Amino acid sequence: MKNAALESPDLVRRRRQMLARLDGICPTPEILYSDITGVSVYRRESDDVIDCNGGKAMACFVVSGTKENHIGGRKYVYTEGQCFVSSLCVPAFFHSVGASHEKPFISVGLQFEPEIIAELTKRDPIPHPDWIPDELGFVYRAPEPLADAFDRLSRLLEHPEDAQVLQPLVSREIHYWILKSPAGKTIRQLMMPGTRCHAVTEAVQWIRSHYREPVRVDELADRAHMSTSAFHRVFKTVTGLPPLQFVKTLRLYEAQRLMVRLGWNVSDTAAAVGYESSPQFIREYKRLFGEPPMKDVKRLETQDGPGIVRVI
Repeated sequence: MKNAALESPDLVRRRRQMLARLDGICPTPEILYSDITGVSVYRRESDDVIDCNGGKAMACFVVSGTKENHIGGRKYVYTEGQCFVSSLCVPAFFHSVGASHEKPFISVGLQFEPEIIAELTKRDPIPHPDWIPDELGFVYRAPEPLADAFDRLSRLLEHPEDAQVLQPLVSREIHYWILKSPAGKTIRQLMMPGTRCHAVTEAVQWIRSHYREPVRVDELADRAHMSTSAFHRVFKTVTGLPPLQFVKTLRLYEAQRLMVRLGWNVSDTAAAVGYESSPQFIREYKRLFGEPPMKDVKRLETQDGPGIVRVI
């Protein structure tokens, strides 16, 4: 493995054991969601598949291969033995790099739980309310305690009866190590009430619940207790997208999911994600994805299982 020389022998051994374990749990290209809260396994065997979603605040540990992730116009590339942290739910598209059946990309991920973060940071110094991070993604080599925690988390996928008791402990440990990582300062700022960043976090949460409805920037600004211009500036700095572009991207990514995974038609999908006009939806879909909806869906259906999502 090309990065083995950068890892300790113990980490290389642990990662190989994880690969053998996850190869059995997730043997084909898919996104596997576990009944264990917030835990997922992602596997790809081709670079042709470009996945997208509305974004998740999460950390993932790469067990095998390399992946490229685009969040808010920023590109992040991470490889085996590294951890990738996305600190806010922002629309993203991503694909594996150099993946094959013989050398798949496999990662195990954990979505953040705001309650755990709040509890772990309650004694931290109050951050400066005006500091605005301009990076939401972080890539770094996983330290041994974090890799060990992800290893134990992956073992629980094989033992759901143990997971009921042990998963909250392992999940809390992973949150702890992430908060001590390069991503920690940004996560704290986004979660700390009274900061401009937290106002953006709340705006993102509101948009994700109401994106099917008409969205006005001035109303979002009022909710954040900012002027419209200040809100627009801070929102774009944090997420990488202007507010209305954020909404549009979220709608179109959800539209692709409905058509590819659930088999919805164009007109029903357009209405479901907030478009009053199917022609407008088709134009904006083509502008983002490069092809009209049904042509894009047919292309995705012939590829490496982009719509396969399994729950265990």
